[in-house]
Formats: sequence, C-alpha cells, structure tokens
Amino acid sequence: MVLSACIISLKNPFNEQIARALCQSGRVEIHGVSDDRLQLVAIFEAQDSKDIERLHEEISKQEGVLDVAHHAFHFEDDVEALCSAKPQAV
Repeated sequence: MVLSACIISLKNPFNEQIARALCQSGRVEIHGVSDDRLQLVAIFEAQDSKDIERLHEEISKQEGVLDVAHHAFHFEDDVEALCSAKPQAV
C-alpha cells in the first residue's frame, strides 16, 4: 500500500459537493481545510505508485480542482519488500 499526503487547491471554496466528489472512490480522506476554504489537506491511499498516479489524474480532472501537490509518501509494502530482499552481487 502507498499513502500520499497532499494539498488539493480548489477554484471555489470547499463545500459538501466537492467533498462527496473527492471522497467517492473511498481512497481519499480529507484531513483539513484552509481558512479561505481553497486548499485541502488530504491523504490518497493506493495499491502501488501507478495506482497513485491514476488517482492523481482522476482527482486533478474533477470539476473545481486547480492542482494536486504531493508532499509526503509512505511506501509500506514496497519498503518491506526491499528490506526483505536478498542482497544481489554488484
């Protein structure tokens, strides 16, 4: 699983309709809204990095979204797989 903490910038102030549209996939959680209601702090949850890219594209194309800026990632399964892999000869 991959988690991405991001800032979503909006054209218009945040409202219930935008919240439903962003969260309809069940893979986006909104954790904060700026005072002017034009930026959201959100977490994307995906299976892998390609899935994060697809989710990014999906959210970016939604009505009212100006930008999606990723600020932190957590690559849970990918890191565990790398750590458990046998070292290869160089």
